[in-house]
Amino acid sequence: MLASLNQLNVATIHGVEESEGWKSLGMELVAAETLAEKIESGAIPPDKSLGIATQFTEALGTAHEKA
Repeated sequence: MLASLNQLNVATIHGVEESEGWKSLGMELVAAETLAEKIESGAIPPDKSLGIATQFTEALGTAHEKA
């Protein structure tokens, strides 16, 4: 199911691997500032916060449609 998600705000998952009892995901590398880095650099203005929240809810909505 994870690999079938195709949405701008969701990193593509290429595969799931298991080795010696450990599971891992092979994922798309997205070169961008993380949310944690944005928060570390100071308060996020309301308009940018709304944009981030919108992206998150759209990605979550896509995931729920696929479930």
